[in-house]
Amino acid sequence: VSVQLFSQQTDSLSTELKEVVITGLREAKRLETVMDIVPMKTFEMKQAGAFNISDGLSRIPGVTQLSTGVSISKPVIRGLYGNRILVLLSGLRFDNQQWQDEHGLGLSDMGIDRIEIVKGPATLLYGSDAMGGVLNVVEEKPAPLNTIQQNFNLKLLSNTLGVGADYGIKQTNEKRWCRLRLGAESNADYSSSRNHRVLNS
Repeated sequence: VSVQLFSQQTDSLSTELKEVVITGLREAKRLETVMDIVPMKTFEMKQAGAFNISDGLSRIPGVTQLSTGVSISKPVIRGLYGNRILVLLSGLRFDNQQWQDEHGLGLSDMGIDRIEIVKGPATLLYGSDAMGGVLNVVEEKPAPLNTIQQNFNLKLLSNTLGVGADYGIKQTNEKRWCRLRLGAESNADYSSSRNHRVLNS
C-alpha cells in the first residue's frame, strides 16, 4: 500500500512529504492459505528408517511412493507422479525421474539438508509440469566463517544387506567456501519376513 501525506500550511503553500510504504503481514493457518509447504529434514528420514528419499517423503500425508525396489522409487503426490511432479535441486530442474515406472528419483540423501514439498494451487507458479507438486531439494549449509567441518556417516540395512557410507568436508573463509562429499551405497535383493529373497528387487 502506498500512501502520500500532505501538510497544508497556508492557502497557497503546501509541503509534500516523502512516500510512505506500509506493509501488512497477516499470519494465516495452514488450512486457510494457498501456499502449502511441508519441509522434512533428512535427519528425520534417517531416524524413521527410510530406505531412500521417496520412502522418507511417503510418511507425509498426501505423499506416497511408486517403488519396485530400494533403488527404484519415485514420489507420488496426490496420485500424480512423473511428468506431473517437478524436482528442483539447488533451484535447477532435475528431470531424470519423469519417464516410466522403472526410473527412480535418482537422488541420494547424502549432502542434503532438507526437502520442501509444495502442494496445492501454489504449484502453478512453477509451470504445468508441477501440477502434482514440487520437491525442492535444499543442500546442506556451508561451514561457519573461518572453520572447517568434517563428518562421516555409515548406514546398514538388514533387509537388503545394504550398506552406505559417505564422508564430507567443508570450509569457509572471508573470500570463498567449498564443500566436498564422497559416498557409495549398495543393496542386495529384498528379504521377506521369512528370510526369502525377492529376486531383482
